[in-house]
Order: sequence, then C-alpha cells, then structure tokens
Amino acid sequence: MNDKTRAVLESRAKWLKMAKEQLVETQAEVELFERGESHWESRFLMPFPGSGYASTMRAQAARLREEIARHERADAESAAYNAQVLR
Repeated sequence: MNDKTRAVLESRAKWLKMAKEQLVETQAEVELFERGESHWESRFLMPFPGSGYASTMRAQAARLREEIARHERADAESAAYNAQVLR
C-alpha cells in the first residue's frame, strides 16, 4: 500500500469516527426534546429554539446514519481497506 492510499484510509477512518461521535451527540439531543422541551432547556440552560430546530436535528441524525452506512459499505467493498484491516 502506498502513502497516498494509507493517507486516504486514515482520513476516512477519522471521518467515520467523528461522524459516529456526532451521531451519538445528536441522537442524545433529539431524545432530550422528545422527552419535553424542559429537558432540553435544563441541559443547555437556554430556551428551546422551537420545532424547526427539532426537525433540523432529526434530519441531521438521519443524514449522519445514511452517510455512515454508505461509508461502511464502501469500505467493506474496498480491496485497499480490506488489505489494511485484515493484515
């Protein structure tokens, strides 16, 4: 494996890790306002921004889930990724 391929794989792995962390944080926030606005307000110490914000956070969580799944599928099908993981 050459340096460029290694760098790409490392970058993809970092992105995937950060995306999964962001998904966990976003889902936790969605759970708060689904339990009630007061739960969100007590956690963030500010008024709940409204239903538009809630919709945006739900959409962000869905997008992150889709992107993570897409990257994981692509990695599973990549010969270079498999060679790196399986060695």
